Amino acid sequence: MSRPRWVVSQVLSPWLTAAGLLLLFALSVGPTAGQVLGDTAGQLRGLTGAVLAQLPGIMVIGGCVTAAVGVLPRWSVPLSWSVLLGSVLLARCSARP
Repeated sequence: MSRPRWVVSQVLSPWLTAAGLLLLFALSVGPTAGQVLGDTAGQLRGLTGAVLAQLPGIMVIGGCVTAAVGVLPRWSVPLSWSVLLGSVLLARCSARP
């Protein structure tokens, strides 16, 4: 049984959109920070790497939400918010002071 094309687009579209928005953020903030701090190329490289490091976490949350919609559609909204809240709390608890 082959998957319909819309299932693939439902999964790829949020991931590509998230990657595009992260890169747009890095490309807009990097030169500005570089002009202020004096190292435009260094700031652009650093910010691009920093925002792309967030992409796997976004993909995990998106995958959990997609799975929740597919497996338990009635409970997908509370489960999705629980995954997001859990990731925020986990990040806060594991952050170094």
